[in-house]
Amino acid sequence: MITNPHVYVKMIAGSGNGVRPSRNVDSFEGRSSSYCAGAGHADGGKEPQLKYMMLLYVTEEDMGEPAPGVMDAHLSVTREAIERGAYVACDALEPTASAVRVRVRDGKVVRTDGPFAETKEIMGGFYVFDCKDIEEAVELAAKIPSPPHGCIEIRRVALIPGWEESVAQMRAATRAAHA
Repeated sequence: MITNPHVYVKMIAGSGNGVRPSRNVDSFEGRSSSYCAGAGHADGGKEPQLKYMMLLYVTEEDMGEPAPGVMDAHLSVTREAIERGAYVACDALEPTASAVRVRVRDGKVVRTDGPFAETKEIMGGFYVFDCKDIEEAVELAAKIPSPPHGCIEIRRVALIPGWEESVAQMRAATRAAHA
């Protein structure tokens, strides 16, 4: 049920980076490798889930002091996600004046400092939730406060076979090297 009529939820089928899951993402085997390895869900008892990122798009003008009650609404969504065992992460971002774009062209690093005049909507923040399906992701996203002209884009986190195991090995090696 959508409780915030100002939220426009744009669902994107793929992540746009060319990476596609190698299996049916609705099956256990198609879920992220940490789940397949038996790590389970954050609450330890639920069936493994899929990660979804909620990208909060706003205008530069929206980046000022939040309206009364907005932070309480964000905390309410976060609390609900924690209680469901779906919370992974969330944060707000600084305005584009503090942003830096980095491009590598022909081996040279090209740095562009913000703000970026060509940008109308900017990413103001994000949430990452571990949901059983896109319907649960939409349900949670619809509760995230959004300015009247902003939107929330839901993107499923790409499944890259072996990624989480590789990161775990790198972390372990780094810890051992610094021990």
